[in-house]
This record gives sequence, C-alpha cells and structure tokens, in this order.
Amino acid sequence: MRRLSAHVRLDNGHAILVDMKKKLFTARFSELRDKQVFTAARTDGKVIYWPGGLSLTIGELVEFVAK
Repeated sequence: MRRLSAHVRLDNGHAILVDMKKKLFTARFSELRDKQVFTAARTDGKVIYWPGGLSLTIGELVEFVAK
C-alpha cells in the first residue's frame, strides 16, 4: 500500500506529518483509501475536511502523533 500522510502546517510555524496508513483500516477513515478522496482534503485552519462529511480536528492529529 502506498504511503498516505497528512502534512499539516500550523499557525505557529510548526508542521506535523501524520502517517494515516493505520487509520485507513478503521471504519471512520476507510473512505480515505481512495486517493482522490484523500487528496481532496481542505481545511479552515482548525479542522481538515474531506468529501462525504469526514473531518479530523487538529487535536485529533496531535493525538495520532503522540501515540
């Protein structure tokens, strides 16, 4: 499987690179296995949104990195 990562640049200048590969096998994130859906991500600066209503908060991203 190809590597699917979310590269998030924060307002404070820091960046987070989150490998989403493990999450793609959960019910919540399974739609992101489709490259077109994964790469269609948009953000308002607080939440990452994908088509179909899937979203991920910055707090959740930080939790992923901490694990």
